[in-house]
Amino acid sequence: MNCRRLVRSDRGAATLAAVALCGVLVVGLVCVAILGRAAAQAQRTRSAADLAALAGAVAVAQLSDDPCGRSAEIARRNAAVQQSCQVRYPVQGAEVTVAVRSATQVWPVGWFAAHARAGLRPISQRDG
Repeated sequence: MNCRRLVRSDRGAATLAAVALCGVLVVGLVCVAILGRAAAQAQRTRSAADLAALAGAVAVAQLSDDPCGRSAEIARRNAAVQQSCQVRYPVQGAEVTVAVRSATQVWPVGWFAAHARAGLRPISQRDG
């Protein structure tokens, strides 16, 4: 008689375990989706910084009056905000360094930031 009570008390336990397992699985998948989205946004921010620095370097090569303005425009077109821009003229060539940040819709993270540098060297100093 005691065995029957024990068997009857286990009824539905597998259902509860399955529901709990499904809940853990859903939470895990949501976490993976959030991390994936954050990684993609971080990469877009790095790309925006690279493109902004390259645009500034091209503007320097074209003897533009405002290479930082050009890099800020490119950053904006890539959904980023330019935080700083510095144009340096070493002995030969030029170097543009920019810092950008972009807003994210990923819950735990508000902003991603990235830095990039691009420069010009005279043809005589290039490799190859």
